[in-house]
Amino acid sequence: MSARYPTAGPAERRRLENSLLTTAATRLQLLASLMETDPAAVLRAALPAHVRSRLPSRVSARLEQDTQLEGTLEILHEDWPRGGRYHYFIHSTSGRYSLHFAHRPSMHLLTGARIRVGGVQIGTMLALDGSTSIQTVAPAPVPNTFGAQPTLVILVNFQDNPTQPYALSQAQSVVFGTTSNFFLESSYRQTWLAGDVVGWYTIPLASTTCDSGGIATYAETAATAAGVNLSAYTHRVYAFPANAGCGFSGAATVGGNPSRAWINGSGSMSLGTVGHEVGHNLGLLHSHSLSCDGTTMTGTCTTVTASTSWDGRLRGTSTPSRRSGWGG
Repeated sequence: MSARYPTAGPAERRRLENSLLTTAATRLQLLASLMETDPAAVLRAALPAHVRSRLPSRVSARLEQDTQLEGTLEILHEDWPRGGRYHYFIHSTSGRYSLHFAHRPSMHLLTGARIRVGGVQIGTMLALDGSTSIQTVAPAPVPNTFGAQPTLVILVNFQDNPTQPYALSQAQSVVFGTTSNFFLESSYRQTWLAGDVVGWYTIPLASTTCDSGGIATYAETAATAAGVNLSAYTHRVYAFPANAGCGFSGAATVGGNPSRAWINGSGSMSLGTVGHEVGHNLGLLHSHSLSCDGTTMTGTCTTVTASTSWDGRLRGTSTPSRRSGWGG
């Protein structure tokens, strides 16, 4: 249709334009649905700029666009019962955009880095090839992982479920007792958590809607209204009753100042989840190990990437690889 359009007569042009509009709208919905599952397919299907330029403006407005953006990076990791997933966002002067990589970036990135990206844009989503389509303009400050970590725990519930599944004292014990002691022991007494627990606050969101950004914003607004000085805390943890819309037990930014973590449900108020998410806040990714059938680092090896389940026990996904010698 786009090839016939430039040479068509007026009546044929009107008919083609209507057909193009319908096709473009359907196509855009399909590409948008592929962003999460297969951004590489979005990149392969993207129309070249010279093809888009030949189409009527009403049609090209419903097509993908080539976009260059610069802004601040946000990395969010969600921990699910059988693994987890990363979400990448860029905060630019024109808004917040989600980044979807065909190949996961090989560089180690942290929330707060200043980046420049180029990709195919659909709405507020960008499909990117991988490390070649992202450039670090200014790295994020390395998180301070020594000494007392100022932490604020904000307990919130929902307008359709204003329950309080545990007392403030329980959250205080888990975060600033059990979890803090774990960090203190694991770091040879160099790192621990110190801070406060506030709430419960009822926020204007439903327990069936997963809106982590909204939970954070409303939680901080409520805490500020109650007289809490948010700027005194480097780490902010939002804990809430079970949210049916969120499939994760916990989520967290990888780094960030302030960092943010979300604890979903009373069962997740535990060392296994809180400690894991605060670890992400300190800049940590998931642990990895090699299991080899020969001597050290030789033979056929399996790479094990650990993640957490609902109850905090380590689970792993394995990828076999061939390793030979120390340089593998």
